[in-house]
Amino acid sequence: MEALISGCTGLPINPALGDPGVRHNNMRSKLLKILLVSTFVLFLLYALAIAGDDIIVIMEKPVKVTAKDIDGKEPNQYQLELSIEYGGDCFKFSTNMIHTSTFQEAIESQRTFTRWKGPYLLVGWERGGGNAERGYLDTVFMLKKGKLLYLGEVDAGSFEKGVFKDWFNKFEGTDITSHANAPVISLVVEEKGERLVANLDKTWNENQKRFNENRAIIKDILTNKNMNSESRITWLSGPLLFNAVLGKYCKRQADMDSFLKLAGKNLDRKSLKIFKDILAGVVPGALPQTAVEVIKY
Repeated sequence: MEALISGCTGLPINPALGDPGVRHNNMRSKLLKILLVSTFVLFLLYALAIAGDDIIVIMEKPVKVTAKDIDGKEPNQYQLELSIEYGGDCFKFSTNMIHTSTFQEAIESQRTFTRWKGPYLLVGWERGGGNAERGYLDTVFMLKKGKLLYLGEVDAGSFEKGVFKDWFNKFEGTDITSHANAPVISLVVEEKGERLVANLDKTWNENQKRFNENRAIIKDILTNKNMNSESRITWLSGPLLFNAVLGKYCKRQADMDSFLKLAGKNLDRKSLKIFKDILAGVVPGALPQTAVEVIKY
């Protein structure tokens, strides 16, 4: 029988296994390392969870605006929940901020696009990418008689001299025009009676440059004898449609009728049907479809 050798621990030593005291110390060291690593991971997860719930003050007065990160999973993108509070009036909505590499950068950007322009509070909103119109908007709040009211949304950074701007983009994508030639109208919007409304006279004037450019384009195309019918339809559709839509939107019946008449003479049957369907969907003075879901709570 193989003899056992006693070490300094007083425990028997099996030469094949080594000193049991050393093995015990090694095992304890490994367990301690595992415990430390686990504790650090739990602490990190807890810290991230707490950070995700941090409520950051964007504006304190006259209306309180706060933000918190409600996503933070996508790189260079933060989804913030914004809260707007005044007394018992509370609103909230979310915004998707792209091209921001850190949470702090997203917060500073949101601060830049949160402005008090008494009696209006403008709080910026981002769609989160894409090249369509109305990807960057201002939500418009108003303080009146001690109450905070939500009025709606307008083009970001457009407020000047008491009026807002926006885009009538209902027909941003059509089957007879390119995206660049789509009948997207620049709107002049005002607050009246605690509501946002389009000023049709100012909207008409706002779009006169493009209207007149289109009229010149139409004249050049119609007098060009070398252009075939297919090319003529392609190049005429955009200018004709924009001018007709603008005329109907601004209640300029004679202008709308004149471009509709030209369309009837120069477009093919299929293009003319699409043209008329689009024109039928134009409601004078209608504001764009709501993009921001603002909740009162």
